[in-house]
Amino acid sequence: MSTVTIPPNLTSPRDDAVQLHHAFEAILLWMHDLPGRDAIIVKQALSSDTLNLEAATKVICSRTPYQIYTFKQHYFGKFGSYLEHDIEHRASGDHKKLLLAYASIPRSEGLEVNPEMAAADANALYKAGEKRFGTDEKTFIQIFSERSNAQLAAAAAAYRQAHGRSLAKAIKKETSGLFEFALLSILRCSQNPAKYFAKRIFLDSSLSPTKMPQTVAAQVDERSGNKRHCTYKVNRDKD
Repeated sequence: MSTVTIPPNLTSPRDDAVQLHHAFEAILLWMHDLPGRDAIIVKQALSSDTLNLEAATKVICSRTPYQIYTFKQHYFGKFGSYLEHDIEHRASGDHKKLLLAYASIPRSEGLEVNPEMAAADANALYKAGEKRFGTDEKTFIQIFSERSNAQLAAAAAAYRQAHGRSLAKAIKKETSGLFEFALLSILRCSQNPAKYFAKRIFLDSSLSPTKMPQTVAAQVDERSGNKRHCTYKVNRDKD
């Protein structure tokens, strides 16, 4: 005689409907290419009724200059507004200045590194942060928005070598809020983009299932035309 096993904790129809809705959101986002997905996610994040500056920051600060250029074209084509215009009206303070600079300033995507510039940048960041009372945010914005990923990673290595602590720890000590979040996103993408994307998926999925469609759709890294596969195994940072 066959038996039927009933799970001890049944989900409510409302919970099932919510999960199904989020699954459809993910499918709809994946129907677009990467620039199209980025444009949709950032526009939603910068809309007054669904304002989510952290979500907008995740996308903008994890993209290469070419990816930003391409998704800005999609953004204007789909919504008839410029990305910089929406950032100007939704963000504020140093966070806004960094997003505007990072979305607008051309940067090299090559792997070439200038060791002398890296050492100079490390020293400038130290003087702008840990060495002084108060933080010179302008210096952080300039270096983080103008340097290539490879050059910024080299500056971070030079910072640790010269001052005995990571640049990430200095950022956490000297800045806060969305400005800190944006700086750390840029830095971590420059050092290890695959690890950054894997950690973002892991954290967002553990904090809130509602973030998953947005996060997973955004975390495709197509640098140099190669898609990277992200693992859910994430080690705690030792910055």
